[in-house]
Amino acid sequence: MHTSNADLMTPVKLTGKYGGFSSACLGGNRILKYLILATITLTCTFVYFIYDTHTSAERVDKIHAFDASPSVSQEHEHPIGKLIRYAQAEQGRLLSRQSHDLSTAVIRYQERRGRRPPPDFNAWFDYAQKHDAIIVEEFFDRIYDDLNPFWTLEPRELRRRSGPWAHEHVISVRNRKAILKTTHADPMGRMPQWHRVVEELAQWLPDVDLPVNVMDESRLLVPWKEINERVRKEAAERRVVPPSEVRTEFTGLPAIDAEPEDEPFDVRWIGEGSYWDLLRQTCPPDSPSRNIPPIDIYHDAIDMPIAYPRHSFSGYVQNWTLSKDPCQHPRLRSLHGTFIEPVSINTTQSLIPLFGGCKLRQNNDVLFPPAMYLSTEELYAGRGDRGPEWIQKKDGVVWRGVASGGRNKAETWTHFHRHRYVQMLNGTAVHESEIGSLPAEGTTFKLPAQGHYSLVAPGNGRKHLHAGGCNKGVLDVILAGMDENYLSQRGP
Repeated sequence: MHTSNADLMTPVKLTGKYGGFSSACLGGNRILKYLILATITLTCTFVYFIYDTHTSAERVDKIHAFDASPSVSQEHEHPIGKLIRYAQAEQGRLLSRQSHDLSTAVIRYQERRGRRPPPDFNAWFDYAQKHDAIIVEEFFDRIYDDLNPFWTLEPRELRRRSGPWAHEHVISVRNRKAILKTTHADPMGRMPQWHRVVEELAQWLPDVDLPVNVMDESRLLVPWKEINERVRKEAAERRVVPPSEVRTEFTGLPAIDAEPEDEPFDVRWIGEGSYWDLLRQTCPPDSPSRNIPPIDIYHDAIDMPIAYPRHSFSGYVQNWTLSKDPCQHPRLRSLHGTFIEPVSINTTQSLIPLFGGCKLRQNNDVLFPPAMYLSTEELYAGRGDRGPEWIQKKDGVVWRGVASGGRNKAETWTHFHRHRYVQMLNGTAVHESEIGSLPAEGTTFKLPAQGHYSLVAPGNGRKHLHAGGCNKGVLDVILAGMDENYLSQRGP
């Protein structure tokens, strides 16, 4: 395949400008590898999709909006039924745009990205087809959303911003070979898994350096004004060049490796303070959360919605992206451990190329498939033995694992999302909340008023259609190892 000069790296060090793709919905490592191959290849050509952070909510709303007015035969249809119908129609629309041959894939790429495909696009397409991947160009929007702001940085400035700070954990590809570079004697946790999959794909990759974040927390929160300006600039400069200007190969980096480093970029890491205060600076000025201060984590109560949540359809999730967007839901500042007290803060408001396995929507880290999906360790992959036959299993669920997700304390744990998840699955806790006997102290959630949703038998301890729906005591969930937790005293 051909690509333009504008799509190619000029002869400077290529460091970290590639995208990622969340692998939570992937079926296996083969598909995961094809996505990694796509993200790195696309990075090396700086191809991006327009993503205006000011109008991002509008873009998602437009994509997911649907006509909820029922026909005569659907007049009494439950909201979930309507959402299912819409989801099926949307799935059909997306699959109708599947590319079954290279020519169609090239056309769809150019239509959506506004540029010609990168070098070796044909090799990537062949790899994807051989691994039974469904190729719909919209599926890769996540990559371009992450990469778009970096297009506005000159290559030499990008190199400077990926200077010495990034050398702690880097995966480099040179001459089709992947090299793991780290300043630690023993490579930290996720690095060997990431290196192994890049190594397997290196035969198709150009020279590239990938600085990696090995922390559990995302680290980039660039203010909205800067990101919005960069996105608009990229959109204005994007173009499809004539065939006479295209090239078919990437530029290697040996000559660049021999050059002296430029003056290091001052990253200015932030190691303390309120994470919510940092995040809300990334929200559009007219968003609900922009001017909302953080809560007092030791004295303020949880802030659960009583009415139908914003962006829901009759109280049910119709847009997963917007339903968990902190800029759209200021209540999340009291309901998620990240905004209460994260395990650590090592954040910057500078735009630097850094890749990691997790992020909030506002983070500017480039998303990379989580390493644990690539792990074969029993701790993450499980064992072949799945226990007894289904008929012999008990009607119970046990939380197995630590209560991480932040520094939960005796005074603050009710604000944490994992604790809430467990308590809302506890049939006894839900029943006591319905009849008003759940103690106020040690409560992580509030139920909406009875009648707000069409439940079969609310308040009588029998069938429930909401979270925790079960007979009293049938689905009590044990949260092991938390002696201060209200739930720790409950068992099946």
